[in-house]
Amino acid sequence: MDSCDRNAPAERHGQNGLTGALRELAPGTHMLNALHLIIDAHSLVSVADRAGRIIYANDRFCEVSKYARGELIGQTHRIVKSDYHPPSFFEEMWSVIKSGGTWTGDIQNKARDGSLYWAQSTISPIFDTRNRIVGYGSIRTDVTAQRRLMTKLQESEKKAYATLKSAIDVIDSSLLLVDASGHIITTNQAYSTMYPESAEEERPGNHFSRLVKKQRPELSDDGLAGFEQEVLSRDTTEQHVLADGRTVKIQRRIAPGGGFVSLHTDISDIIRQTELLEAQAATMDLLKAVAVDANESASADAAYAICLERICKYTGWEVGHVYLPSDDGTGRSSPAGAWYFADEARFGSFKETTERTLCDPGVGLPGRVFETGKPVWLRDVTSDANFPRAEVAEKSGIVGGAAFPVTIRDRIAAVLEFFSSQPIQTNPQLEEILSHVCTQMSRVAERDRSEKLLMTRVTAELRKRDRALVEQNARFDAALKNMTQGLCMFGADKRLIVSNDRYAQMYDLPPEVMKPGISLRQILYHRIANGIFSGANPEEYVKERMAWVESGEVSSKVQHLSDGRSIAITHQPMPGGGWLTTHEDITDRVESERALQESQELFSKAFQLSPVALSISRPGDGSFHAVNDAWTKMFGYSRAEAMANTVLQLGIWKYPEHRKRFLEKLRTTGSMREFEVKQKTKSGQELDVLTYGEYVEVGGEELLFMVIHDITERKRAEEALRESELRYKTLVETTNVVPWEFDPVSMRFTYVGPQAAELFGYPIESWYEEDFWQNMIHPGDREAAANVCMSATRECKDHD
Repeated sequence: MDSCDRNAPAERHGQNGLTGALRELAPGTHMLNALHLIIDAHSLVSVADRAGRIIYANDRFCEVSKYARGELIGQTHRIVKSDYHPPSFFEEMWSVIKSGGTWTGDIQNKARDGSLYWAQSTISPIFDTRNRIVGYGSIRTDVTAQRRLMTKLQESEKKAYATLKSAIDVIDSSLLLVDASGHIITTNQAYSTMYPESAEEERPGNHFSRLVKKQRPELSDDGLAGFEQEVLSRDTTEQHVLADGRTVKIQRRIAPGGGFVSLHTDISDIIRQTELLEAQAATMDLLKAVAVDANESASADAAYAICLERICKYTGWEVGHVYLPSDDGTGRSSPAGAWYFADEARFGSFKETTERTLCDPGVGLPGRVFETGKPVWLRDVTSDANFPRAEVAEKSGIVGGAAFPVTIRDRIAAVLEFFSSQPIQTNPQLEEILSHVCTQMSRVAERDRSEKLLMTRVTAELRKRDRALVEQNARFDAALKNMTQGLCMFGADKRLIVSNDRYAQMYDLPPEVMKPGISLRQILYHRIANGIFSGANPEEYVKERMAWVESGEVSSKVQHLSDGRSIAITHQPMPGGGWLTTHEDITDRVESERALQESQELFSKAFQLSPVALSISRPGDGSFHAVNDAWTKMFGYSRAEAMANTVLQLGIWKYPEHRKRFLEKLRTTGSMREFEVKQKTKSGQELDVLTYGEYVEVGGEELLFMVIHDITERKRAEEALRESELRYKTLVETTNVVPWEFDPVSMRFTYVGPQAAELFGYPIESWYEEDFWQNMIHPGDREAAANVCMSATRECKDHD
């Protein structure tokens, strides 16, 4: 079995990589995203959860341990335990990492086939964003070969050295081996590549202090001596920045016989990736915070102030300010009241000067932004001839400056300017980020502008209303007296301010009672004295009414009085306290609604019990709202089947285009009568039907009401009748007798056989003319012939 089959399905995180495992344990952890690319190729890497169960094992781990990844995932590291180390060894290791520290050491492990291997291990806890341990990461290097080399070194130093040198040169990480006396044993090729400038100092036999002094010239002699004592006495781990800017992680491990092994790993990419992720997170936090602030701020000035503070803290700039377009029509920009200072006392004079400075188009940071509509970056404002505040800026310690437009539909609504005691360089990436911030602020500016415009309109409207108030007051009195509703206005003290006569009439209250100043409670007791109240308990009635008005909410209710009337009451709170209430006698309306409900119930029963097929459906998709029993009987579908499908899904219309034409005509005429079509039942039987349709409104929705008559049998009867008439006509018209049919009411022939033209010589069409039959009879016989014919016709007798 290939223990590291790269094409085999990976259990859990097997092939998703170290990053996926770490993200599951701590979604906020970003610093190790690049680790896979750097060390996965040669190091044994695993990740365990808090319980110590393996959730990730890299290919190298599988290869060395000879376990398939699926055999490792979910197991603890006891699966590779060799029993070489005593329990105290592991107790010490777990004590270190569970307390948040990093444990480093060599461990002898047992592979799946029983073979033993040594792993130089670094085990660290993994923290989430709240600094809680969520798992453990282990990076191990297979040092079995090194161990063997060291054993052979005891037998033959020369042979061991050559073998060791050969082995470590194939290791990608930089290695430095120092003996107990502090002299260099050897370095590998990767170390020489990492430190090309110290090739002379790293020669075997040189004291390692020469190498350190070359690489770290800043160390004093005392510092160098302390450093030497430390690294020769205990394991150390540190990070060091090289002259070319690279960051190297240096891990020194004390060798069993003295001296140490120093592993140097270039972690510059990891640090850059971590810094990038942290910067991205900070950017997202900034944009999210600004969006929330923009939505929640009470005013544009408040939103600007918060935005300035967040941008300054994000960038490290010390001063933030806002310029707005002036209202004087000159195109100049004016300072606003929104500021941010890291140290207001230090920049106080700059603030005072700024608040007196108006900027013409093209002048200063704001003027240039207002003129071009683009951001402006100034490395040093004190040396810029087009910066009017350069002198006070220099005195305040300001150097760099930048400004950004807040734009609303191609119009600049504000300019955000920032200053720093350090030069500010043009930064396209930061400019892109701040453009998103300015977009958020543009929404605030637009909202503020809309609110101001609204306030202007409201103010004008209020003034207009004030002018009409006198007239309204005059009309108000007239309206009160002529209202069909009873009306009362109460103050915050629950005492009457004004009422109309209708209210007093509704509750049989005399004028001397309904005077301004009377309390609501007094009015209620007067109504109770008159026997006019709601409910069975007068005190509960008063308590309920008082609680209702004290709620301070807009509300309405219907009150059923003891005298049988129904009164609709509305309660409208007024600013500053008090309320306005109206009382309307809706007794007739309640009775009408009850009658309407009964009518609807009657219609529902009639609909269901009608022997004619009836349906109500939606004209758009043809879904059913209701069908009656006659409909289900005609088409063979249950009511549940009808309600679960549309008329088109059931295929009721044999020709769907006929339904479309039916709806078009119905929409044009408003009503359809006797629209003959073919429809199909559930069993597939075709029916000839006459459809009638009208649009009806049900619950505010326009629906299609249809009546469907099955005329299949009638059509068959009519067809049989036509065939019979045809046979009769053929039989009659082939005889030598002249058949005819006469209407005694109109006194005209309605049918004459073709033999008449041949026998009498008159064309057939002339027989149908008025008075023809009289004109063809001899004048002397007309009266007698007419009497005979009419008498026989009335008595239904044959005659000649």
